[in-house]
Amino acid sequence: MGNCMSSEEGSKKPNETDKATKTSTKPVFIGSKKPNETDKATKTSTKPVFIQDGLDANAQVSQQPPSNNNQSYTLRVYDEPPPKYQQISWTVPLDVEKVLDLLKTSHKVTYGGHKGAWAALMERHRQIWLDSAYTLNPRTFKAILFYAGVLLLVGKALGSNMTFYFTTFPNVETDQLSDLELDTLKALMEVINARTFRVACEIISQKETALAGQGLKDFISDDANFLEKDTPDEKLVKLLAFTREKMKGFWHGWDVRDLDFEKLQSLYKRARKESRKQPKLLNNTSFIYQMAVDGYKRQLESGTIYPVSCTLILGTRLEPAEVDAIQECQLEGGKASNEAAKEAHSRKKAPLWRRSTQPEPDSAAKNAGSVAEELGQVGHQFCIQGIVFTDNLNHQAKEAYNKVDNYRQGKPDDINDVTFVSEARLLYSFLSPLWLFKTTTSHDPRVDGWGELRNKRQYNEQRIADENGTIWLPGPALIRRFVLDIVDEDDSDDEEQNRAPRQDEIDFANGVNFGTVPNAKH
Repeated sequence: MGNCMSSEEGSKKPNETDKATKTSTKPVFIGSKKPNETDKATKTSTKPVFIQDGLDANAQVSQQPPSNNNQSYTLRVYDEPPPKYQQISWTVPLDVEKVLDLLKTSHKVTYGGHKGAWAALMERHRQIWLDSAYTLNPRTFKAILFYAGVLLLVGKALGSNMTFYFTTFPNVETDQLSDLELDTLKALMEVINARTFRVACEIISQKETALAGQGLKDFISDDANFLEKDTPDEKLVKLLAFTREKMKGFWHGWDVRDLDFEKLQSLYKRARKESRKQPKLLNNTSFIYQMAVDGYKRQLESGTIYPVSCTLILGTRLEPAEVDAIQECQLEGGKASNEAAKEAHSRKKAPLWRRSTQPEPDSAAKNAGSVAEELGQVGHQFCIQGIVFTDNLNHQAKEAYNKVDNYRQGKPDDINDVTFVSEARLLYSFLSPLWLFKTTTSHDPRVDGWGELRNKRQYNEQRIADENGTIWLPGPALIRRFVLDIVDEDDSDDEEQNRAPRQDEIDFANGVNFGTVPNAKH
């Protein structure tokens, strides 16, 4: 799918769809505290040398994280739930209201039968990958967390089927792996983090039981895997690449039900910290693409067919050598998506119902056997959406992402879409409702070609942070009530029956006077 850039970016004339804030007086904060701390970071002591494949034999461990000169935003969640019984007036802070209005306007965007930006979060399994390379600029790190945090909070409000991953760090506490499998994963990670080839070989020897069947011992013993003139660092790079491939089968993420924003933020910081242990693994983008495609192919082989959207939120450069590898993944993924479409089509030649994000094809009866027709109307069963932050990418890196985006453009097996985003502008005002819709509904190729996207601004008009630089994200309860218009009903009235009396009830009771009625005279 071709990359979309707004033709009137920066225009001052607002559009009804883009309006995301209300004009009101600023209410008193309820149950919240303004932060007084900002993330601190200092300059890195070494500059990595980029080579093909995202692997660098000459890279050294960075002693300090990247420069934080431009960092000025703090992300917080306002999770004061709305009252169940609204006998008293209640409001939210203006800065929270701005974000709520933006999300609600996005919820009302419709196109091609798709009902709002968030409908696809309910109808498709969503895999969210956060770029966790230690080389990320702090502002890029914050922008990635911001966008992922919005998906997390809306997904929790909807009860979505979502899984969150980090590009450099798997879930080492997952219950999807046995104890023995976890031991293998941790041993593979020890090899990955080895600073020298000699140390890596020692770990392979020491962890022989845990690494049984992974082939690492055979790999380092086979001279055919190395050139005669390879230095120890060059041998280490080849071993790291082999080891990372072995980690694919053990790489799991975090279910949205097990996360809140604070935990996601904590895990993200840990993932970046872990990535600094091995600077020779500079980039994981092609690796992640391949893992996403391999995962979907396994799904097909198991006979389970359900739509999957992979959202890769990226900020590191894409090496030219990685483009070829990713394009091969796209061909594999496109083939898998088409096979899934054929299977799904054969199962529902006479469907009794369709999901809200799958508009009824006008010509379904006439073209019952046309998979291409089906794809054009309901979208791909499998797709990969890249959200690429560009403020710190050079021209070569952007062109590499463009080649990924434009590959197979217009073809039935074009499963990939890329949206370029400025992290500075995202943190200042976030995306406009139409462009939020575009990033969540990219499984439908018609959305990528929607003319409105070229005519409307890409970013929201108004600053969303408060005067202290804090961006207040609404919690799931607020999103359910004020964005999705879902009013939850209690399973019982026990809470109402057993609650403490309200102040208005107490005041009324204190003013009650007792008297007698005189006997009536006949």
